[in-house]
Amino acid sequence: MTTVITMLEEGRYCPEVLQQALSVQGLWKGIIRRIFLNHLKTCFVKSMTNGSKAEQERTLLEVARVMELSDRS
Repeated sequence: MTTVITMLEEGRYCPEVLQQALSVQGLWKGIIRRIFLNHLKTCFVKSMTNGSKAEQERTLLEVARVMELSDRS
């Protein structure tokens, strides 16, 4: 991220800055996917198998909210 800011401050050619920013965006998307998958494999499964009905409902709503936010990006 600091590279993109530095490039902007240096007045670098816009397509170069955009390419770097898109690269950073791709890295973040990959990290987010990994975190979400880990959550599904651990916390989500635990809640669905051991949680009360209220906890299961809360967990499902959390996943739905995360998926909705992911659609926006």
